Amino acid sequence: MPTRGKNNQATQTAADQSLIDGFTKHAATLITLLVGGSTVKTSDLVTVLQARIAAIKAAIAAKAALMAAVAAMRAEMANTATLVSRARQALRVAFAGQADQLGDFGLQPPKVRTPPTAEQKAQAAAKALATRKANRPNEGKKSNAAPGGAAGTPKS
Repeated sequence: MPTRGKNNQATQTAADQSLIDGFTKHAATLITLLVGGSTVKTSDLVTVLQARIAAIKAAIAAKAALMAAVAAMRAEMANTATLVSRARQALRVAFAGQADQLGDFGLQPPKVRTPPTAEQKAQAAAKALATRKANRPNEGKKSNAAPGGAAGTPKS
């Protein structure tokens, strides 16, 4: 059983156009065709094939337009990101402590940082010590190896 190749828009358009060319060339001798148990005019098949080609071309054009629009949007966002960010920051400074006015701009006041409790500090210190021990298991231990010789053997 032969395998089918990749069926992309270009190959599909070419295949459909070949069918149209064949139906046009043999229009005088091939007027109707038995398809799926019913008789179909070749002129109707040509119309269907032309509609398929038009749909493929429209999809290609729409995809190109979409990609251009996305590129334009990304460029606009990149060009204006700094300005908009600075405007938001200026509004937060201008209306500091006034949540209602910040809400009018869709902004929230900065969250107030709560200092860690004594228990949280102790847990963080214990975790840091455990991490340090795990990452450096031999730290603080002195090696018995003499320079230039194996450990425990005197130099001659």
